[in-house]
Amino acid sequence: LEAHCTAAANTNPEQASLALDKNQATRWSTARPQQSGDNFEIQCGEAISLVRIVLALGKSEADFPRGIRIEGRNTRGDWATLFEQKNWSG
Repeated sequence: LEAHCTAAANTNPEQASLALDKNQATRWSTARPQQSGDNFEIQCGEAISLVRIVLALGKSEADFPRGIRIEGRNTRGDWATLFEQKNWSG
């Protein structure tokens, strides 16, 4: 991300910023088996054009989200689901 963005999570929040540090040796993890309701959020201080999202797993090949929903806000501030896949297999 080229914009100033921050990361937050409802599980293991103190390590959320590791997902954005551009270092594949570090990462954010729930630090336990994934559960329904686990949430990871990226907030950017400005509007960005999102073309793709890459989940670089590095050495943690089996540690991918089992379900994923990507949401964004339009210029009016309304939330919309941009992509959703339940029972995702990576």
